[in-house]
Amino acid sequence: YEINSRSETSELNLSWGGVYMEYINSSHKLIHFTVNTLIGAGTAEYETFKPMIIAPDFVTSSTFFVFEPGATVDINLTTYMRMTIGGSYRLVAGNEVHGISDSDLSGFSVNLGMKFGMFKMFNLSDLKKIPGYFEEKFDDIDPDGWDEDDEE
Repeated sequence: YEINSRSETSELNLSWGGVYMEYINSSHKLIHFTVNTLIGAGTAEYETFKPMIIAPDFVTSSTFFVFEPGATVDINLTTYMRMTIGGSYRLVAGNEVHGISDSDLSGFSVNLGMKFGMFKMFNLSDLKKIPGYFEEKFDDIDPDGWDEDDEE
């Protein structure tokens, strides 16, 4: 993020990362939802430049804790590709850059993306094809994989 004035230019650089966890509900369905969270740390760096000077005149930086819960709606496009749209709220704590509060770095975001991978979209009737243990455990399952009540 860049701030310009006649006497100086300022830049605020942010980066963060951490452990990302996600619960995917009914991933075999065409449209399904996920709930996710990121827990980690980040860095805020504030630099001030005077006109005609290449090197920064003033630099301050700080590390901070970040927690970002979110939710998405995913659409299965193919067995290998999903489109996702959702939102999240980034909560920042512990930033010590002068003039920039934790609430300045916290906020809502809208997320749009694509997921690529080998998504196994199977139903429960596929488990009956596994010899041995699963044959006994799933004898009472509907042969089509789902009860009619589940197909709403």
